[in-house]
Amino acid sequence: MRAIWIAVAALALACACKDKKPPVQHDEPATQTRQRPADRPALETPDVTGPGLVPAVGLGPKVTFSKTEIKVDDESVAPVRPDGWIDASRVEVLTRTLEGKANSDAPIAITLDAMVPYRRVGQLLDTLKRAGFRNLALLTGSGGQMIPIELPDSAEINGAGLRPVVTLERKQVSLWSASGLEGTRARPKLTFGLGETRSFAPLTRALADIVQKRWPTGKRPAEDRTIIIQPDGNQPAEVLLQLLASVRADGSVELFPNIFLTGGQ
Repeated sequence: MRAIWIAVAALALACACKDKKPPVQHDEPATQTRQRPADRPALETPDVTGPGLVPAVGLGPKVTFSKTEIKVDDESVAPVRPDGWIDASRVEVLTRTLEGKANSDAPIAITLDAMVPYRRVGQLLDTLKRAGFRNLALLTGSGGQMIPIELPDSAEINGAGLRPVVTLERKQVSLWSASGLEGTRARPKLTFGLGETRSFAPLTRALADIVQKRWPTGKRPAEDRTIIIQPDGNQPAEVLLQLLASVRADGSVELFPNIFLTGGQ
């Protein structure tokens, strides 16, 4: 399932005049401070819409990945480095803290800053998967809604069923299927450009057409409720979550609610 840092450089010009004395500089009183542009909040959560969202209930511990730190519930476990990740020595602290708090099979809730890149999200998810946490929920907005996801083994991804795949590379979206029944990677069923509005409506419509064509009665096996999502590593969390919301449902029609996240390079 990437943060923006802005560096500001100030240039000072010195003027030396031979026939004039330099102006006398007066120190500012200690009580005065120069105003600086307000810093962006450490955490800006993605605002996501769509029928693929479900109420955020029955959750376990909460992991927050902001611009400055990773927290478990209200406990800071690691600062975020300038490259957007945490030191390896703190990864163990993260998983150990979760192990001490997770006392059921309830999903681990994850809140992401809107601009955290998917490659960093993928590193977090891989860390959780290695620690045995595979049932997760990505929270949106104020945290009242979520998108459930799973962390599969490769054998599960390569299992039976239609296995639709959505690939997002830069601003190009492709829909195909690992089974080859609804397009292939070389000849996808659907491709479209992601414009400034970042609308995945064409993808939702195409998935709805597949569901209604293949399972008109609504009955289908569990493996055919699964979809594989492959974003490139630079996609920000706000785009990632909107994509995930677009593949789970179309109005009252269930599409592919079981999401497997891969990729991220």
